[in-house]
Parts: sequence; C-alpha cells; structure tokens
Amino acid sequence: HSRDLFRMHDTAVRAAALFFPPTDLVDYGGREFVFFAAEGPHLIRLLVEAGAPPLGPKTFRKLLEALSPARQVRAAPPPFLLIHGDADVIVPVSQSEKLADAVRAAGGTADLIIKPGGGHPWPDIRNEIERMADWLAAHLQ
Repeated sequence: HSRDLFRMHDTAVRAAALFFPPTDLVDYGGREFVFFAAEGPHLIRLLVEAGAPPLGPKTFRKLLEALSPARQVRAAPPPFLLIHGDADVIVPVSQSEKLADAVRAAGGTADLIIKPGGGHPWPDIRNEIERMADWLAAHLQ
C-alpha cells in the first residue's frame, strides 16, 4: 500500500524556505485580514467550507489564528529561510519578520533576507532563487 511507503521514511520537516509568505492572518500588516472578504470573496472560500453558515467575529478570528503559521510555531522548529521584498504591496514584509521572530522565540533558527525595493516578486529574483537552492542543499544534507 502507498501508506506503507510513508512508514519507511521520516516525514518530519527538516527545513523550510519561503518567498514572501503570509504568516499572520489576524494582523496582516496592521490591517485585519477581513478586508480581503470584500476584495476577494474567493479567498474566504479557501478558509471556510462552501455552504457553511457565516462565522461570527470570534469564530472567524480563531480560524485565522489557526491558519497563521506565525501563531502556530511549536518548540524546536526546523530551520527557516524567509526571503521578502521591502516594497511588497501584496504581502507586507512584516509577515516574514513575524514568522522569523516566532521561530527564534521557539528555539529555532530563521534566516531573513529582505530584498531592497523587491515587490511580489521582483524582476531579478533569480539571485534569491539560487540562494534558496544553496541554503536548502546545505540544510538537507
């Protein structure tokens, strides 16, 4: 069975490398994440099962907390690499900073590379892709 294959290998995450990730849906760059409801109703469909009754504010906040990686970091996390542009208008750079802080507070390591003038993404992102590949190779040996 295919399930047996997973038992033969360690499935623990050994390293994580991310470009401009949204990590705190409760505090999204100083704005509440609910602002997306009006701008992109399809995003809400990713969070809430189709046909589910509308969520009250407290329940919706709990859902956003549960879906926020920066709020879910556990003790001894794997090493993280976060790469983010400081001119990103889609995902604020503070999202990567929050996750890096949470990983470090939990006893892990987090390398944060902030690309000056970088958006979401930026034209010369190949350099950062190469850095990410090198970082992953070093951490997954």
